[in-house]
Amino acid sequence: MVYIGIGSNLGDRRDYLRRAISEIGARVGSVVAVSPVYETAAWGSSATEPLPYLNAAIAVEVRLTPEQVLRTLLDIEQDLGRTRSHPNAPRTIDLDLLFYGSELLATDELTLPHPRLHLRRFVLRPMIDIAPHLLHPVLGADIATLYVELDDALSVNLYEA
Repeated sequence: MVYIGIGSNLGDRRDYLRRAISEIGARVGSVVAVSPVYETAAWGSSATEPLPYLNAAIAVEVRLTPEQVLRTLLDIEQDLGRTRSHPNAPRTIDLDLLFYGSELLATDELTLPHPRLHLRRFVLRPMIDIAPHLLHPVLGADIATLYVELDDALSVNLYEA
């Protein structure tokens, strides 16, 4: 099972999330779980962001290698209008490969599990909804425990629109 974090803070954010999930289902594998959507301020960015982020997490049964999943996610981002002007820039869509099963990988292109997921409330909160007992293979703690132990004051609120 692969877990992917998705986010958007430009344009019709909810539509970008829907479109990304649809594209992932068509190009990466079967989407078997989708978390509720959460709204949060931009992490690591300035206060001049156009909109707060909408974030969610999905679980996907894959038919691709980790590298193929990453390349496909990058292609989907580009197809949905993402540009990379600077780190943490506002974006139509952000797709992060969080876990590929319990696989450990560290290459120039990809690190698994995602190296900063345990530091980000906006990633862990939606993951609790779809995989609270998923064990982080490096840290030895499950998602729910990582969330409780997180020292991050960023507010993550259920999005209802």
